[in-house]
Amino acid sequence: MNILLVEDEALIAMEQQLYLEEAGHSVTGPATHAAAALTMAASRRHDLALVDVHLARDTNGIMVARELTGMGVPCLFVTSHPEEAQASGYGLGCLIKPFSQEELTRSVELALEIAAGRQAALAPASAPPRNLLLFG
Repeated sequence: MNILLVEDEALIAMEQQLYLEEAGHSVTGPATHAAAALTMAASRRHDLALVDVHLARDTNGIMVARELTGMGVPCLFVTSHPEEAQASGYGLGCLIKPFSQEELTRSVELALEIAAGRQAALAPASAPPRNLLLFG
């Protein structure tokens, strides 16, 4: 799957990209601010965007998620500020930092299933990560 990564902290972005690529995903980014994210989103089709709430250049991920949603790109917030993401009304949910590789890849799988209109598989052995809030 094609995933757009919107994260302004370089080390966190590198870690997320590594985890996603190890899980077999193609990653665009990281975009560190709103303008870069929207330019990257327009350059190719993305199945999902992982969006941090707080970004560089006085932009925020909530505005980015609003724009991406309008472009048909579903968003999963990745942040330590879930209350802001949840109150925004955008996005499929929120993965709360910090998280493990397994928590990130499982959260992405669930978000992709939801975005595709499929009921997320919630078998006991593959329950959602403890730090994933799904909206709606």
